[in-house]
Amino acid sequence: MRKLLQLAFVLTAIMSCSSALAQTCSQSGNTHLYCVPIQAVEDLSIPGSKVVATVPPAFSGLNASLGIELSDVPKPSPASGIVFSFGPSGLTRERELGPIFTERPSIVGRHKLYVAFTYQYFEFDKIDSVPLKNIPLMLSGCQSGTSGCITNPFIETESRLDLKVHQFTLYATYGLLSRLDVSVAVPLLDVRMGMDTTCSICGQTQPNGSLLLFTPNSNAASAGGIGDVTFRAKWTAIKGERAGLAVGVDLRTPTGNDLNYLGSGAIGVRPFAAVDYRGRISPHASIGYEANGSSILASTDQIKAKSLPNFLTYTVGADFGILKTLSVTADLLGSTYFNANKLFLSPQGLGPQGLGNTDVQCSLIPGSTTCQTENFNTDSISLGAKYNPRGNLLVTANVLFKLDNNGLHYKPAPMVGISYTF
Repeated sequence: MRKLLQLAFVLTAIMSCSSALAQTCSQSGNTHLYCVPIQAVEDLSIPGSKVVATVPPAFSGLNASLGIELSDVPKPSPASGIVFSFGPSGLTRERELGPIFTERPSIVGRHKLYVAFTYQYFEFDKIDSVPLKNIPLMLSGCQSGTSGCITNPFIETESRLDLKVHQFTLYATYGLLSRLDVSVAVPLLDVRMGMDTTCSICGQTQPNGSLLLFTPNSNAASAGGIGDVTFRAKWTAIKGERAGLAVGVDLRTPTGNDLNYLGSGAIGVRPFAAVDYRGRISPHASIGYEANGSSILASTDQIKAKSLPNFLTYTVGADFGILKTLSVTADLLGSTYFNANKLFLSPQGLGPQGLGNTDVQCSLIPGSTTCQTENFNTDSISLGAKYNPRGNLLVTANVLFKLDNNGLHYKPAPMVGISYTF
């Protein structure tokens, strides 16, 4: 564990340097996914000159929310396959095939090795009830607000954001002792983002008589590579004939490129506890709390890194053994985010041309142009099955359903996987 902490420290220092040296999104030639939404609303000009616009707080908040939650999409448990235990008759394989996304107290078995590979697909369609296919934003170049402009109190834009993620994850878990195992999860991500922005009112006359124009534009980028690698240690504290309790800790290292939404850009530590009761119907539950460091993803000024939201995780569910080789499982997966960005739609523009038009907004800190942070809860349902065709081989299939519109919302997300215990 000491060596893991040293590795995490080095990785954090490297990633902090890369973020600090990154160009801002206002500079030309920047192709980071982080800059796609920002650049989509910056194309303002006055005839004869280009205008470097201030990114509206709501769009900075949108970008921060996307980055934070993309770096923490749900992943299967790294020790959810066939497990072994010592009993009166020696080493035996437990009958239960286990949950998929929920942690279980049992370890894989002393000197046993569990390896797995999963593929998940996410297509995102909303963020905080704001549809990504229709993001309205009003821009104003008048320093004194709408009353300072002669005509058109706002430039009115509408953006369409397409966001898809292919996530491949490699897992390995090894039983060091009869009650202790260690795990590593290595995600490989393919993130694709595109944004088209049009305008219904494309110009705004300034107090000096000049015309500020917005040019409709498109911007797209994709990125692939390793995500944030997570190390885990888990100890089975109580192991009864049927019930069990385990405690553990996850250490997320910032190995993924944060500016391309491949990682969080910050170290994360999550202690957790898990309980279950083993039987033909096996209920299980877990709870954890993740503390995070600072990252450019949490920034709403695209310059200074800020602390990523800490969050509480909880899961509860049950797996049901239909046959000795087949089980089904259902889980509620929940997270409570603390001090995170949250967006909403609000009618804006009280002038005759702006009355009733909708604008994407965030709650601002009084006297500033920075989004206020809020606490919110979000839940998903996981429905899946496990099949044991032969030996210690397991095939897994699952679908995730988001239950609310808090945070980043995805369409039903399929997952398939294969695992083996040696």
